[in-house]
Amino acid sequence: MTSSRQTAQTSSSGRLMDGGLGLLSGLFFAVGLYMAFYYAPLLKHNGLNWWSQKIFYLHLPAAWGSMIGLVLVLVGSVAYFVTRKESWDSYAVAAAEPCLLFATFVMLTGPLWGRPSWNTYWKWDDPRLMSYFALWLLLIAYFMLRSFSEDGELKRSTSAALGILGAISVPFVYLSVRMGNTLHPRPNKMQIGGKVWITTYVFLGAFVFLFWLIFRVRRRLEEQRNQATRVQRLLLEME
Repeated sequence: MTSSRQTAQTSSSGRLMDGGLGLLSGLFFAVGLYMAFYYAPLLKHNGLNWWSQKIFYLHLPAAWGSMIGLVLVLVGSVAYFVTRKESWDSYAVAAAEPCLLFATFVMLTGPLWGRPSWNTYWKWDDPRLMSYFALWLLLIAYFMLRSFSEDGELKRSTSAALGILGAISVPFVYLSVRMGNTLHPRPNKMQIGGKVWITTYVFLGAFVFLFWLIFRVRRRLEEQRNQATRVQRLLLEME
């Protein structure tokens, strides 16, 4: 009876936490949109027009969120190799899913921003574009592996290896603007005012809260799936 009550209380607090994260994310997005249109000034350089500049406020924080989230994937993947506990595998895959969602959003918005800014949708020899594209493909491979492989040690170990590889690639993506001729400006040469950065950080907050929400829900679903798989195997063994 006590255990059931504790489980119900935990479930209730979890739903409250999820609702709070969703509310905060929505609030930050709403404030960010207001700031993007009515607070942040239009940039005068790089040939950016007004609507492509609004994409910037979503594109850049989503890219940051996808790469920061890979730190959690790294933690879960390394911890799984050390402990071989299923819970750490659930942790890693729960972090990888919002990373993939955010990275896909970045891949969609990037060309929309690039065409009016740089007069091209894509440049195959651009270090930043290609390094991030490789990271995106790696995240897709991560979930394809999990979708088409049988549950077990091999699936979890291979996923962990891909997760670690993805996390290791993040510094190369970050430093890619210094590796050659790229359309993306170097951070120390970006002459952007304080209002633009404040607006960008508000959107980053929105993506962080959204990431946290997706992570919590996805981890819970993965743990429930693992539990159902264990029960199914136990029933098969009893037959």
